[in-house]
Amino acid sequence: MPSSACEIQSESRNPEGLAMNVTILSTGLFPDTQTMTEAVSYLEAAHYVYRCDLREIGDREQEWDRVLEEILGADRVITV
Repeated sequence: MPSSACEIQSESRNPEGLAMNVTILSTGLFPDTQTMTEAVSYLEAAHYVYRCDLREIGDREQEWDRVLEEILGADRVITV
């Protein structure tokens, strides 16, 4: 079985408790993925960031369930 295509990138919290839950979904739809990835990487310093490459999940139902849980619990969902 392949390794997970999804992972927690950062569990950082700022001292004021103002951290957001951010879900980043990699789809390959944006032509310059590198620029988009760099643009959102600053979020990892102060927020809980969950990143998932949707192209690599395939038919692994447990991973899709986790992605849905993260989307529903997110303050922001970013698609790159």
